Amino acid sequence: MFLSLILRGGLAIRRVEKSISKNEDRAKKDTAVVAEILREIPGLSTDALRVFQLDNPNTSKPRPLKVCLKNREDALKVFKNKNVFAEKGYRVKNDMTKREREYLSSLQKQLEVRREAEIAIANGYPTSLIDKLLIRKEKNLLTKRLFPLGSQSPAETPRRVALSFKGPITYRLQNLFKKFNINCSHVTDLECIN
Repeated sequence: MFLSLILRGGLAIRRVEKSISKNEDRAKKDTAVVAEILREIPGLSTDALRVFQLDNPNTSKPRPLKVCLKNREDALKVFKNKNVFAEKGYRVKNDMTKREREYLSSLQKQLEVRREAEIAIANGYPTSLIDKLLIRKEKNLLTKRLFPLGSQSPAETPRRVALSFKGPITYRLQNLFKKFNINCSHVTDLECIN
């Protein structure tokens, strides 16, 4: 994505004060403001500078400005000197196409889904660590509940099993029964106790 930005030679500058004047005056003022901002960078030409306002013109918030530079080397210079803009309160971002923005938002949604599903924090620990600890605990619990004295055969195993862990019980039980080769066809009811 960064390479495509450099090839296009475009960027977006945010937090620039909004001009209230008419369209032609606004375009000239925005170009002058951006040229003044870009003069801070040594060796950058502001001759062939094109500036467009993005977003809805009726909002009270400052609108981002899309800036098209002369060539890709100038765009690279701007990104290398981002800290110059940060000191003055401006923020420089890459100018993405609609497809790139949609792709980035889909990646962010996938990341959020993965965070919620796999890396959730429970009791101050990531669930992946808790799951590892619970598997050991569940193995011991199942062994003790199904074969309390070690002398009972599977036929004498009680039909009601009480487990003392929280979480998606059915999924964990299925995996545990498969993992330890326990035949659970004789177990008809499962009960969870706290």
